[in-house]
Amino acid sequence: ATKALCNVLYFITFIYIARHLGSVDFGKLSFALAFTLILGVFCDFGIKTWMIREVVRNKTQLDLYVSNILFIKSLLAFGTFILISFIIHSLNYSKDVIALVYFLGGAVIINSFTQTGNFLFRAFERMEFEAIVNLFGRAMFLIFTLIAVSMDLNIFYISGSFLVTNLLACSLCWFIFLSRFTLIPFTVNIDLCKKIIKASIPFVLMEIFTEIYFRADAVMLSLMKGDKYVGYYNTAYQFLEGILKMLPLSLMGALFPALAYAFISSEKEFKLLFTKGLRVLIMIGIPLTVGIYILADKFIFFFYGEEYVPSIFVLKVLSLALPFIFINSLLGTSLCTINRQILWTTACGVGMVINILLNFILIPLFAERGAAIATVVTEGTLFFLALFFLYKFIPIPVEYAFLLKTGITSVLMGLLISILKQFNLFVIILAGMTFYFSFLFIIDGFSQGKKVLSKGYLLGKLKQPFL
Repeated sequence: ATKALCNVLYFITFIYIARHLGSVDFGKLSFALAFTLILGVFCDFGIKTWMIREVVRNKTQLDLYVSNILFIKSLLAFGTFILISFIIHSLNYSKDVIALVYFLGGAVIINSFTQTGNFLFRAFERMEFEAIVNLFGRAMFLIFTLIAVSMDLNIFYISGSFLVTNLLACSLCWFIFLSRFTLIPFTVNIDLCKKIIKASIPFVLMEIFTEIYFRADAVMLSLMKGDKYVGYYNTAYQFLEGILKMLPLSLMGALFPALAYAFISSEKEFKLLFTKGLRVLIMIGIPLTVGIYILADKFIFFFYGEEYVPSIFVLKVLSLALPFIFINSLLGTSLCTINRQILWTTACGVGMVINILLNFILIPLFAERGAAIATVVTEGTLFFLALFFLYKFIPIPVEYAFLLKTGITSVLMGLLISILKQFNLFVIILAGMTFYFSFLFIIDGFSQGKKVLSKGYLLGKLKQPFL
């Protein structure tokens, strides 16, 4: 619940930022954030993922692990900041964009240390501390943003607020850790540092592929077309990203331990749970696609204003990727669950290459629309690749009847929404949801997927054996 609240706060914050800054300045901010997030991967280098596994296995070595990890990350942070500085200056951007990159680069690097602390909380199964830190950071950023909007402050105040709130959240994170768990003696073991870096390489490759895969479009739009087009594209992209964080990613967080336990105990149980999770994602993803596609103009006007009219087409196109994105979250989680991370990394790597190539071709021709088309094609490719990889090890039956019921119900809901389009947005959403779930229940589609959450919760209670 806290994670969902954090995502809602972040979603609301960026709506205010987009409306306040306008398309050009919001495009600059979006580029700077995407650019620093891509390069920020090198600050962590996959260490936090390796760390949670090792700390869980051997808590007696906590002091030694943490002190060496912080030493490595300090060197990586310095190197990452130098890398960010060198690349942004070599691209000949204006002084204001360079300043934004410095602000946000500092924030991303600081957040890397916060995430290290949060992963330590997970290793000790004290996720409430992670929730406190994240909620504090999101709330403070929203407060600073509202102050900026009310006082008509510029983009540099907002980027500075991003830096300050990340610094405050990082300070709170490590204050809690040091006061609740352990004081960290400064002990550097060069052999251990080498071991940590070597063991983290597979994880950093996945993170690099993922960040470039998700962020390259904003960077390429900025380089090839300009900041205004980044603003148009990222407005629609942020809208869908907010939905993704609140729905499939939250579900995967609950489903992952259940899938892992099911894989250990029984392939039949794994298939059953996978199928139920797939039904829920399809049951949500298809009607969302239909609803967002039809109501894209209303969403953009309501949340962002008339300046972002070009974002309507982008949102329509990106909505077509939702079913793929929803199911890909389950496919990726499942491949990692059955210890086939390398296959998911390979799929993401292929997706990254395809996305970059398509952006090179389509952005010069269609600007932000081309980037949106590239995203849909890439997500579709990733879907078929991941499905192929998973099917090689665990054949999953396709339930065409359920897919047909969901599709028919979604189309009928779309017709209803089109008829009601002159009404208030929230009235339309309520009417569409009521019709969709009622009709799906009547034709017995809802009963097939409604138990997955409780099933995931029950199996999640048994997660200790595989931590």
